[in-house]
Amino acid sequence: MQYDELLALAAEYEARLTTLQVASTLPEAPDVAQVEDLVVALQAEWLKARGEL
Repeated sequence: MQYDELLALAAEYEARLTTLQVASTLPEAPDVAQVEDLVVALQAEWLKARGEL
């Protein structure tokens, strides 16, 4: 791949990402408390499966 092709590809991806970001329904920031709850639940499930909890 030539350098100019790489730059064109990067510009294309940047434009696509910008379009997706504008159209996204995701919140600006993650719900940290919800993520923490999920991590704790997954760890507990894993420990129970191993018989350690």
